[in-house]
Order: sequence, then C-alpha cells, then structure tokens
Amino acid sequence: MDLPRFFNTYRHKRFNYLPMYYDPKKEELEERKSRIEREAGLVDPSTIKKSSIRGSFRHVHGYREKANRASAIRTLIIVGILLGLVLLLFTL
Repeated sequence: MDLPRFFNTYRHKRFNYLPMYYDPKKEELEERKSRIEREAGLVDPSTIKKSSIRGSFRHVHGYREKANRASAIRTLIIVGILLGLVLLLFTL
C-alpha cells in the first residue's frame, strides 16, 4: 500500500507526439505551382504525386455503412429477444 505524498508530487508523462498541421493556403499554392509547371511543360506528367490528405478518408464511408447496418440488425435482434422473454414471462 502506498502512503500519500505531500511534498514529492508525480511528474506528468511525456510522449513523443509530433502534431501535423494542414494549411489549406499552402496546399492550394503548391497545387497551383504544379499545375503551372505541367502547363509550361517543365514537369513530366507521370511523376506527379497526388495530395496525401485530400480524399484519404473516402474509403471510410463504406465501413460506416456496414457498421450502421450491423448495429441496426443487432438492435433488432436484442429487441426481439427481450420481447420474446417478456411474452414468455406473461404467458406463464
């Protein structure tokens, strides 16, 4: 059992967290630069990399639909079982 400490307080935990910031102005500027370079013919079109942020969460939409459908089915099954138990209790 640990005794309470009045003078030696615990220090906060430190984590190696590096925040990622999204700057829409910078993204738009880089996109405009690359578009101008493509139009001027300075860059080979096959080496162009798409933005890693834009559209990266589109695949989650299908997962949400499946999860919502599974949740609705699970709720209906639970309600059905509870209704059956109530009917069974009242008929005895």
